[in-house]
Amino acid sequence: MGWDDVGDLKRFESKEEFRAGFSRAFPSFSPSHATTKANEVWTLMELQPGDIVVANQGTGKIMGIGEVAEPGYAWRPDRGREFFHTVAIDWQDRPPWEVEPVKRWAFTTVADVSAAQYKQIQEPRGSGEGRIPDVRIEVPPEPLLADIGSALRRKGQVVLYGPPGTGKTYNARRFGVWWLSAQARVGEAATMLGDPITFERAEERLSTAQAESRVWWVVANPAQWSWDRLEKEQLVTYRYGRLQRNYALLQPGDLVVGYTANPDKRITAVARVTKGLHAVGEDQKIELEWVARVRNGLTYEELLRDPVLKGSEPMRFRNQGTLFSLTTDEADYLLALLQERNPDLPVETEATDTMGQLTRVTFHPSYTYEDFVEGYKPVPTGTGQLDLRMTDGVFKRVCRAAQSDPDHPYLLLIDEINRGNIPKIFGELITLLEIDKRGMTVVLPQSRETFSVPPNVYLLGTMNTADRSIKLLDAALRRRFAFIELMPEVETLAGGKVGDMDLALFLSGLNARIAATEGREKQIGHSFLLTSDGQPR
Repeated sequence: MGWDDVGDLKRFESKEEFRAGFSRAFPSFSPSHATTKANEVWTLMELQPGDIVVANQGTGKIMGIGEVAEPGYAWRPDRGREFFHTVAIDWQDRPPWEVEPVKRWAFTTVADVSAAQYKQIQEPRGSGEGRIPDVRIEVPPEPLLADIGSALRRKGQVVLYGPPGTGKTYNARRFGVWWLSAQARVGEAATMLGDPITFERAEERLSTAQAESRVWWVVANPAQWSWDRLEKEQLVTYRYGRLQRNYALLQPGDLVVGYTANPDKRITAVARVTKGLHAVGEDQKIELEWVARVRNGLTYEELLRDPVLKGSEPMRFRNQGTLFSLTTDEADYLLALLQERNPDLPVETEATDTMGQLTRVTFHPSYTYEDFVEGYKPVPTGTGQLDLRMTDGVFKRVCRAAQSDPDHPYLLLIDEINRGNIPKIFGELITLLEIDKRGMTVVLPQSRETFSVPPNVYLLGTMNTADRSIKLLDAALRRRFAFIELMPEVETLAGGKVGDMDLALFLSGLNARIAATEGREKQIGHSFLLTSDGQPR
């Protein structure tokens, strides 16, 4: 590579010293332009053996893909008159090929290649006889993701901090999917980051599942369909009807109390949901499986007189519909009543895996210990009253799930961690977060249960420094978390323009002024100038 006037990069002690040297070597450059180009050249020093390098010509032609080899960067004045900056590369044996043009390549000498771009680069345009053989190098994890993983292993919890718009939440989500998938050895975990559909599916698969199994009330009208059919066929798909808002909440494992309308007007069956709302052709349907016949079910008149059930949703609607919800208290009461009248009736709700491996919450000023760990919360009783019930918070549920699944890691993402009152939210658990205290038990003050944080639970928080400096964080939090700073990445905007204004130079100049007058933590992140697909506006 050129830029020979700056000399051997190894003679500079740091990136900051090199930037100053670059500005002296090219005095005609504006400060922001000099910083941008200096960052590109310095990338050569940061390349390590095993890193992947893509050599391009123009914006749409790939000349080769290879891996950095020993010794990496070297200053080679013996080469002749120019291009003394060199990097040793083991290149693949394949001819050049065309790809979809990347606009920013017209303005940059060295730039990062995202997972999405790398996936696209490995798939040449066109097909047939002219198609290039698919010779792939597995994409390595992005350096930031690798750094987060290393910090998590060392401390157990990490905070990504920096100005707004620097990709803290974006990278936390990407890390969660990549890291958990890599731990489970799911294909090429880094490659899925370049495929939005695959990424979304993986995130959904890993994310928090339903909080608990529910009990529903389903009405069957013999003129349309009956519980007899389900008993005969054992598994039936039904088209959904009225009160459609309930159907989206159905989850596999939920219990169903079956009511038969005219002429019976009584509870006659128990079933279980095997599939929630899903598409069958052009219709949306649910799938139920048979559990048992209720021989001595409550009649409509008995339900109307019952002090708890008369106020339930199916009775308020006079069973005019198909699917109705029951509160937890109504469901517990009804199942106990049915089992009392039918001793052999199997009405236990299924224990479900209540948490996925990836859980996400957002702290705010009203977020409490009761939300995070445990506490008494008001719940409706079904009689128009409220009752206080001990409820597990999200962190306690994550820890319980992790304890029952010790072979897999569980990651809790906490957005805006600094907006909550950390000492109040974590309480006594702030001590248990330390790696050497994992597994140590304490007695929780409200439920009086013993509790510990398993070693396979990890926390990843994000923090906007425009709101609060890390210097102002609680000392106990600072000691127990590793902190990784994310600053604006001007290089991401290379090639982006609004009219004649270069977005990279604009942001670099703007942030230089903000840092000088307001402080570096108040700078503007690059994402403010990116489109939804990650391209410069």
